[in-house]
Amino acid sequence: MLDPDITEIDFELVRQVSLKYLRRQTALPIRIEGGQLHLLVADPTLTHFVEEIARLFNCRINLALATSNVILQKLDLIEAQLQSKDAGIADYQKVKYHTIEAQSQAGEDR
Repeated sequence: MLDPDITEIDFELVRQVSLKYLRRQTALPIRIEGGQLHLLVADPTLTHFVEEIARLFNCRINLALATSNVILQKLDLIEAQLQSKDAGIADYQKVKYHTIEAQSQAGEDR
């Protein structure tokens, strides 16, 4: 049974799959290493799901077990961090846009 640290998880892999889908399947892609996707699952008998993930990422799957609670907690943390990061990017873009707009208006006032 694994309980990976949040820093071990490749968030870009998680972005490629719906968080809602991962919650429903109680699974979490961790990282791709040596051509294999390390996939954390609560139920290793979900072969159809594992085959879908293998097709999606176009690589072999290395299953690791974790409790449903551990997986769902990690998914919640990841979702919060992704939303925070996306909000930060959106805020940066707003500030950048307003700064460019203010600079162009200042240039017109000259």
